[in-house]
Amino acid sequence: MEKFEILDELSIHGLKELMENDDKVFDIEILKDFIRTSGAYGFIYLLDNKPIGLAYACRLARPDGKIEMYLHSIDILPQYQNKGYGTRFLQNILNYANTKGFCNLFLCSSKSLHNACHVYEKLGGKRECEDEIIFDYPFYEDN
Repeated sequence: MEKFEILDELSIHGLKELMENDDKVFDIEILKDFIRTSGAYGFIYLLDNKPIGLAYACRLARPDGKIEMYLHSIDILPQYQNKGYGTRFLQNILNYANTKGFCNLFLCSSKSLHNACHVYEKLGGKRECEDEIIFDYPFYEDN
């Protein structure tokens, strides 16, 4: 049985495989801090009570008073990909954002992720531009 959940302190303990699959460090205390962060959202997709999908997003306030959701990452474990779980997971996230009053949900993706782009378009996502470049400015500690 499939289930969509909002990430909370009870559900974070089962995320090790998902986070490591997405090259993230699994640390309970960091996850607890994330959950407590205002404007941060975490979502889990479960199959028979096993987490198979993880997504996280943030709330963005616009100067016109509207609120958008930026979906930064959505991941399904490899063995569950191309079976419809990602589509249903994203649909649940879209439904959540809509019912919570967000005016829009947006995400960035690479054209090379053909299957992911297919899902985004299938669920009504529109490519805003074909020539977009994303600039990233990472800051690292000198350790």
